[in-house]
Amino acid sequence: MSAFYDLLLAKKLSGGGSPGPGPSPSSDDWTRPSTWPDLDSLDLTDFEGVYLTYDLTEFGADPHIALNVRTQDNADFNVDRGHISNGAFVVDESFTGQSHTSDSMTQRFRFNEALDPANGNVQLFRVTTTTSFLWIYFTGDDVHPGVDQPCVERYGRLSNVTKIDTWYNSGSYKTYQCYSWSTRWLQHDKVVGVGASNLITTMDYTYSFSNSLEKVELDGWQMGGCALTTLGNAFSNCSMLKTVDMSAWDTSSWVLRNISSTFMYCANLRELKWPSVVNLAAASFSTNNAFQFCGLKSVDFRGFTFDRITQWTGNPFQQNASFETILGLENIPAAAILTNWNNCPNPSYCYGLKNYKGIHCAANYQTYSNNQALSAESLAAILANLEEPAGTGYNISLPTNQKARLTAAQIAVATDKGWTVN
Repeated sequence: MSAFYDLLLAKKLSGGGSPGPGPSPSSDDWTRPSTWPDLDSLDLTDFEGVYLTYDLTEFGADPHIALNVRTQDNADFNVDRGHISNGAFVVDESFTGQSHTSDSMTQRFRFNEALDPANGNVQLFRVTTTTSFLWIYFTGDDVHPGVDQPCVERYGRLSNVTKIDTWYNSGSYKTYQCYSWSTRWLQHDKVVGVGASNLITTMDYTYSFSNSLEKVELDGWQMGGCALTTLGNAFSNCSMLKTVDMSAWDTSSWVLRNISSTFMYCANLRELKWPSVVNLAAASFSTNNAFQFCGLKSVDFRGFTFDRITQWTGNPFQQNASFETILGLENIPAAAILTNWNNCPNPSYCYGLKNYKGIHCAANYQTYSNNQALSAESLAAILANLEEPAGTGYNISLPTNQKARLTAAQIAVATDKGWTVN
């Protein structure tokens, strides 16, 4: 069994398709498989907990799930296996689990149904408690170590969770053991009420390596009172995800200081909607590899409160050939931009970039030689936003043969500040 999952994981990481039922990577829109329970018929109004749909196709007889659950006051929690009938959840089998104070402990549930390939591979579980949940982990175990549980859909309300980042043993693919919000099998995620406790401060690795995830619904999250500081790797390696919509989030209490690797390796990402205002901390803002190998064509930073940051660190656009439009970076204060071009938000690797206004930067040897698609308007804006250098011998390289598209007056804006325009 372990060999099977090692092979499946290797195939998945190499882009060889997703486990369980669902579309291929070439599909334009994700369609919920008809074999899954009809969770949309359930009313979440007074519900606190989650419904977890598992695809146990490869498990055969004596299947089980493994969860790590932490509740308020370390209360017990209930896991019910069941089905949906007339818009209600009907219990087929019940378990009681003991909440743990340690992240490293696991509760296993073996249920009394030998799986029938024609009927029963998809199983529905409900997790509830008499108090409130602080976090729920999907946990790898002896059945398929390091690959975690095959939960393909999560649906519910978790208003009091305090932890939605991912705990793991090390950075190795095979030694990830516990997942709070992410799982490599998850295709659809709809959990409302997240953030209502106002205690969410970090979202590092929240969905990281959920590389089957195609649809994530975030509009039910209540982030307004949360002093969120970091989104590092929050969606990294979600290779099937096409849309991330955070536009409904209230960031008034945020003190965001990190988006490093947030959308790294999101190769199929086509749409990103930030909140209308993204409040940043009065601190250094880390961005390295935020969009590395990401499929986005445009990104809009105009709602970011860049006037608050003390220093920009990292280049979010390493190895990103898909970007055509980058908006809002001209709002970064010059004092926050480092003088090292490689540690700036420079788009040198955005080969298809067309629309861009540059940054207020005095770093020497700025190069746009790879950005052959830049419009004449963008080229003029880049020169206009250059900062006056501290000394002599400062150079900026425009795309090959593109200098001729600018007027003498547009070039003089830069040369009058002391720049040599190549």
